[in-house]
Amino acid sequence: MPQLGFPSSGRRAGFAASIDAAIALKTLRRWVILMVTVHRAHGFRFVIFVNDHSPPHVPVFGKGGEAKIILDGSEGIKLDWVAGISRGDLRRVLQEVERERNGLIAMWRTIHER
Repeated sequence: MPQLGFPSSGRRAGFAASIDAAIALKTLRRWVILMVTVHRAHGFRFVIFVNDHSPPHVPVFGKGGEAKIILDGSEGIKLDWVAGISRGDLRRVLQEVERERNGLIAMWRTIHER
């Protein structure tokens, strides 16, 4: 599966095809845990798991750490938990998620509302 970016990155067709393939796998094999990398920044991967639960959120992996950020909080994004990410990197990750929030929510809905 190719690396995916936001539709604004000019790779919209590749993203849509990859999402369709991910949904097909989800339908055919419920035991497959599939995650789609939807964004990369500051040495971190922002992913959406295909077989995941609400509320809309994005797990973030990189630099030996991980975090889960809820996208649809009542007051914007909300950090659910973090492990192994420095405060400076976490600040950059949160700023990136805030900046890309609308695109991430749109991708979450594309994946989960089929």
